Amino acid sequence: MWSAQPSHAAPPREGFSLREARDEWRRAVAAPEPGPILRRFAMAPGAIEALSIERLQTEAGVLPWVGDEARLALRLAYAVGDPSILSDLEFAPGAVERGVEALRAGQALFADVRMVVSGVDQATADAVGVDVRCLLDAAGVAEDARVRGITRSAQAVLEHAEQLSGAVVAIGNAPTALLALLDLIDAGIARPELVLGFPVGYVAAAESKEELRQRDVPYVTLRGHRGGTPLAVSAINTLLRIASERTGEKPRERSRPDAILLVGHGSREPEAARAMERVMAEMAARGPIGIVEPGFVQLAAPTIPEGVGRCVLQGARNIVAVPYFLHEGKHVLRDLPALLRQAAEEYPGTQICLAAPIGSHSGLTNIALDRAMHGPFIGDVLESANDLGAAGYVMSSAPFTYREDGRPDWSQMWQSFCELSLFGGPPHRGPDDPVRSIELEGSAPAVGDPIDEVRRGIYETTGLVSELAEPGWITVTCASERMAAWMCATIILENVDARARGNALYVPARPSFTMEDEVKSVITVVAKTHHYWTSGHLSPRPAPLRGHGPRL
Repeated sequence: MWSAQPSHAAPPREGFSLREARDEWRRAVAAPEPGPILRRFAMAPGAIEALSIERLQTEAGVLPWVGDEARLALRLAYAVGDPSILSDLEFAPGAVERGVEALRAGQALFADVRMVVSGVDQATADAVGVDVRCLLDAAGVAEDARVRGITRSAQAVLEHAEQLSGAVVAIGNAPTALLALLDLIDAGIARPELVLGFPVGYVAAAESKEELRQRDVPYVTLRGHRGGTPLAVSAINTLLRIASERTGEKPRERSRPDAILLVGHGSREPEAARAMERVMAEMAARGPIGIVEPGFVQLAAPTIPEGVGRCVLQGARNIVAVPYFLHEGKHVLRDLPALLRQAAEEYPGTQICLAAPIGSHSGLTNIALDRAMHGPFIGDVLESANDLGAAGYVMSSAPFTYREDGRPDWSQMWQSFCELSLFGGPPHRGPDDPVRSIELEGSAPAVGDPIDEVRRGIYETTGLVSELAEPGWITVTCASERMAAWMCATIILENVDARARGNALYVPARPSFTMEDEVKSVITVVAKTHHYWTSGHLSPRPAPLRGHGPRL
């Protein structure tokens, strides 16, 4: 039977000092035995962590990261007990590797507040040889901040301006600390090897992280208002662990690539592809790498895996993918790593590295200014509206592909998806051409090839099972009521009818649907919304779009 009464203390061991004997006696008489609730639910510390990560992985589903990035992402979600942060988590390409190698090289690690420093695994930091410092420890920070009328955290960053280049800087509390650091980066005074941007709050936190995302500096951040000490501490300790595990290894150096994969978004306009061809020809002619091949995210061939295959066929084994993009948006940060990982699995032994997009290069500022001042100009917008197609924009559809038996090959129809209308992307169909379901009272459910194809296409692209419902509808069984409700609301914004009841999602399916029009549209919007729901690609929660209602 469990008792809170202390057990008798064992006599002091030989060689104990009087103080050690007294401390052991005090522990023995003061601490009751573990009780039944603790015994029932508690586990060994290592087992708790392992089981927690396992459960977290199950709840999070497929992650858009692999290797050390996936490991860090899971540790961050574990630190706050909330896998929903994974949809707002963002890594600059190569940022984790840069940070780990900086720590291995003995670069200092700066944190904005003492709480973060207190949570650092000092034993691991000492083993790696990393000096962990608190920015607020600088002498005179409070008085200097008062005189300048800024926060102590901001002043502390400015005080350490000359020491931050090459270091790892963790901001786990004050947005003003991150803003001050960004000013130093813009001025060319500081160039950290990694910025862990996790300020928290409702004033300038989201804005400071958005500014960080626009800088050409390695970073890990969590979009929006959330952040804080637990995230900063978890990020630091995970990076230290990875660095510690590499003890004895030589610092990783990337050899020169033997092929370039120039990655574009893709377009149905032939001129867009010809422009890419001209860029590739110029790169091959002027650069030291003779193999330059294209790869497109969507809407055009070759796909990214096909582009990698072209490089491999020419003997390439070390490929660098250069995004021909202006910004590090969803395609660069999430879709490209997933597509390149798929290519790497198709071609074992091939090393593929993702470079930063060209939009991060400062030279583009001069190009933009030159174009604004000197052209060439397409023409006046109002006069050339018809030529430019300025009447509006609706998402163009993916090319229709067929299997050998002549049936549509839904599973191979899409490589990736455009942004949802919910998040500001173009709707799948125009408001004047929606897909509707006309419900006829008293008629039996219709069965025919269009309805069968809608059900088959949904299953091939999502794995979701559907059934016939009342006339004009089929029901798709979702994993939860929340999933069904979210997909329903999102599909409606794509100008396709939808309803939700419990965990059942209703979408249109009628015998009059044509294969390359309504059938494909219904399958597309279900596949697209399912993709965003299951793969953690949900965007942050900014202000609602005008006329579109609240964003999830």
